[in-house]
Amino acid sequence: MRPPFLALCCLAFLASGCNKSSSSPTTVQEQEKKIDKSGAILKSLGIKDVKVGTGETAEVGDILNVRYKGSLLNKVVFDENMSEGKPPFGFRLGVSAVIQGWQKGLVGMKVGGERQLAIPSDMGYADMGSGDKIPPYSDLYFDIKLIGIVKPNKSDTVAREILQTGSGKKVGATDLVDINFTGSYMDGQVFDKTTPGKPTTFPMDSPRVPLGLARAMLGQPVGTKLRVTLPPAVGFQSGTDNGAIPDNMITVFNLEIVATRPKPDSK
Repeated sequence: MRPPFLALCCLAFLASGCNKSSSSPTTVQEQEKKIDKSGAILKSLGIKDVKVGTGETAEVGDILNVRYKGSLLNKVVFDENMSEGKPPFGFRLGVSAVIQGWQKGLVGMKVGGERQLAIPSDMGYADMGSGDKIPPYSDLYFDIKLIGIVKPNKSDTVAREILQTGSGKKVGATDLVDINFTGSYMDGQVFDKTTPGKPTTFPMDSPRVPLGLARAMLGQPVGTKLRVTLPPAVGFQSGTDNGAIPDNMITVFNLEIVATRPKPDSK
């Protein structure tokens, strides 16, 4: 699952020559000064950090979760996921099929940071354009917020924080478990939660239960409250069937273990 205007058009990519410019990135303001008012495109990639983050630094091979707004030179927005209710976008930097301007322009960005990119058309969709919203030879301007990173060496690392330790029976590997939970993205947007007084029930060994979540709950006593952060590999690598969670999402669960018991023997 990819935003419609970020998926790299292979024909446009080949036609653009990919690396026509060897200029070093400069600021968005400097790029705007270089625009030929007759309609010529930007000559190189422009980068400006509006806010420098304090978290991990983006490198090729990392999975990034971002918020973004993309617009043309005339300020018309062609795509965005900053509006209320829209999920973040997740992709692997340097590997996933997003435009070259993103692949190069997001390297070095830190989690919590906000960056502006001024992308020349040959690092975007070149002479092909994209749909009816991005004409051929369009320079692209993005505002991007980096909300999460997963490093390759931490692809299956589950972050678990015990908020309250319970005193009841401990959860077994094949138990039937009742929990209250709130599931959210890295920026706090909630994508699912239980109704107060109505916990959800599931078997710990169900293939539909994220491996990382089951791992975090195993052995914890009833009454325990915990916060669990799941990288995609042990969470929702391919998203959910209903689209509530897109591909490559880092997810956070605040949960309470309400009850646990052995599964009834199947007949």
